[in-house]
Amino acid sequence: MLAKLPGRVHSLAPMISSILGRITALIGLVVLLGWIFDLEILKSVLPGLVTMKVNTAVGFLLGGTSLYLENKSIKYKPISLVLAVIVLLLGLLTIIQYGFNINLGIDQIIIPEPENAIATSSPGRMALNTALCFFLLGLALVGRSQQIFNVIQGLALISFFIALFGLVGYSFGIHTLYQLASFTSMALHTSVAFILLSLGILLADHKQGWMQVIMSPYLGGITARRLFPVIIGVPILSTGFFLSVHRNNTLPVEVGFMIRAMVNILVLGGVAWWNAKYLNNIAKKHQESQQQLQQSYEHLEIRVQQRTLQLKTVNDELEKSRSKLSNLINTLPGIVFSRTQDMNWCIDHISDGCLPVTGYSQTVLSNENYPTFQDLIVPEDISKINIVIQQAIDQKLPYEIEYRIFAKNGQEKWLWEKGIPASFNSQTPPIEGFIIDITSLKEAEAALRQSETKFRELAENIHEVFHINTADMSQVLYISPAYQEVWGRSCESLYQDPHSWSESTHPDDYERMMTACNNLTKGQSLQEEYRILRPHGEIRWIFARVYPVYSQSGEILRHVGISEDITKRKQAELEIHQLNEELEQRVQQRTTELTIVNKELESFSYSVSHDLRSPLRAIDGFSQILLDRYQEQLDDKGKHYLTRIRAATVRMAKLIEDMLQLSKVTRSEIRCTQVNLSEIAQGIIQELSESQPERQIQWLIAPDLIVSGDRQLLEIMMENLLNNAWKFTSTQLHPQIELNSMFVEQDNGSSLTYFVRDNGVGFDETYAKKLFQPFQRLHTTEEFPGTGIGLATVQRIISRHGGHIWAKGSVGKGATFYFSI
Repeated sequence: MLAKLPGRVHSLAPMISSILGRITALIGLVVLLGWIFDLEILKSVLPGLVTMKVNTAVGFLLGGTSLYLENKSIKYKPISLVLAVIVLLLGLLTIIQYGFNINLGIDQIIIPEPENAIATSSPGRMALNTALCFFLLGLALVGRSQQIFNVIQGLALISFFIALFGLVGYSFGIHTLYQLASFTSMALHTSVAFILLSLGILLADHKQGWMQVIMSPYLGGITARRLFPVIIGVPILSTGFFLSVHRNNTLPVEVGFMIRAMVNILVLGGVAWWNAKYLNNIAKKHQESQQQLQQSYEHLEIRVQQRTLQLKTVNDELEKSRSKLSNLINTLPGIVFSRTQDMNWCIDHISDGCLPVTGYSQTVLSNENYPTFQDLIVPEDISKINIVIQQAIDQKLPYEIEYRIFAKNGQEKWLWEKGIPASFNSQTPPIEGFIIDITSLKEAEAALRQSETKFRELAENIHEVFHINTADMSQVLYISPAYQEVWGRSCESLYQDPHSWSESTHPDDYERMMTACNNLTKGQSLQEEYRILRPHGEIRWIFARVYPVYSQSGEILRHVGISEDITKRKQAELEIHQLNEELEQRVQQRTTELTIVNKELESFSYSVSHDLRSPLRAIDGFSQILLDRYQEQLDDKGKHYLTRIRAATVRMAKLIEDMLQLSKVTRSEIRCTQVNLSEIAQGIIQELSESQPERQIQWLIAPDLIVSGDRQLLEIMMENLLNNAWKFTSTQLHPQIELNSMFVEQDNGSSLTYFVRDNGVGFDETYAKKLFQPFQRLHTTEEFPGTGIGLATVQRIISRHGGHIWAKGSVGKGATFYFSI
């Protein structure tokens, strides 16, 4: 049946398993009744056959029930497991009795069996193969709770074949197939019951283990289910036929074997042909179905596309309409509502606009639970609302009303509501309408009143003249009392004649002021300084500012202006102007004097430095002559003094040279070109290395550091900086000098900065500012030679290039000189 219903195989298998379990349990129950009522036909089926023992019947009753309960519901699994364990123990204890030749007293415990029972080694004891089957099936039923499906199905299959041997033995009279040695024989209906219970266990978990292949709804499973009955049945039937012929001596053994082989070939060949035909029909139907399915799919696809297009068009139109309506309602700065027909005209439907107004969502306020919109209304305003609505219904007119509510945050808000009865046909029509939040408007009105009060207090107490005119400047709407103080005319005169203020305008400023006033009527603002003549001829300076005020639609509403008496400021500006002119003359005079003095100082410095060379050369020359000619007449102390004199003249010469260079740096004209600092540094490095080849320094010179400046001055700058680093790294075992650039964050943003870094003796940053002052040194000449002019020269070169130089360092950890150009 399962082979013919491949589509339902998975739904039928559990049902068949449960049925087989119940049949097995029924067999056990029937046999127990046979023992109770001593009915031989129920105990042994046929006269002369071995009986099914009482323990065997109990085992079938428990095993079948366990299988049925396991398949029925998960809540019965504990009971099923207990029954399975009992079945397992029943088989195990019987095997132990056979194995150790002992009697545990379990065979005759329920209903005793006579001593002369047929084919029974011990009264009431089940056969050894029966006990083995119970043990195997009990293990399988227990194992179902652990879901070890391959093992479960293997145990059930072994039991199936043991029982099949017994059934075949009874069918063809081969007693050795159902009786092991001299032990008790397996009864006929015992074999049948084991076959049924084994099949039930195999079908119970048909989707798991190797049974899922056999029970598959696909062609492989169908083929297997078709072939297994033939594979099992044909060999057994052909063998039985051969035995019958052999027992009757009808045919020789050889002929019987050949006939049996030919029958097997014909049957199995027929089955193979039958399955091939079936598979061919399936394949043909599948191909035809695929073609029909493809055609149906294509037709369906066309219809789906057409229908989809139609639905999309309709949905688009509906979506547009819904979106427009939703957007219209949700973008309205207020609430769309509907009031019910109860005595208080409560609001029952409300739009999403309620959230920004009340602080509560539409879902909350539409709920029957607290709070509702009616609960938010200030109690003393409810009766006022009811009266207005009732009047509107009576008069069949729309209504408008203002009332207060308490929002979620506790704030009291003012609302403006306009409603109209939805239908005038009924006596109590529902009310529909719109609500907006006018709290800000109310606050603005109050603020405006307060502002007007403050405005008048301010305008009437300030010294500036504040005025408001109509758009065409034909009327004065307001003039502050300060007008009378500044102009010397009464405010009433200006109200009577709005143009009377212009009569006081100074003749030299009149045309300009009239043009500016005309431009006011064209929408332009006015901001002018001009003079007025007071009644007694006094001149005052006025600073006037007038601005147009527009409506929301862009129309010339009014002009607002303020006029300030700036006579004192003008007088102060005049005095400052005169002082500035005098100061400018004094600055020019002082600059000229300083320029002359600087030139004289530079000239003097150059002359002094130049003139000092001759006596120094003389001192050095005569000292050398004394050492050369009178060496034997001089003692060691005299020689030492002459050596110190010569060293001092060298230092003095170096100092004079540095002073001349500093003077040259200050006076020389800058010629800007593109200068490669990296190239200059390489030349200086080569000279330094040749002067002291024994020194091994790691030079880190970044390539192509291009700047714009005077090449000659920049060469002097780089020579001083690199010489300085060379000198102060002389005590290091692994000296390192680096020239590179980086971006430095400053107040006005990041800028490209160059630096020379060494790992020499360094310096205390407390004295960093002294480094760039002439003749300032942080080390003695005995430690490191020098004049103290080099860094001052570098600083002047950087300054002349519009840059800045600074240094950072620490004692024993090197120094870094940063500069920008």
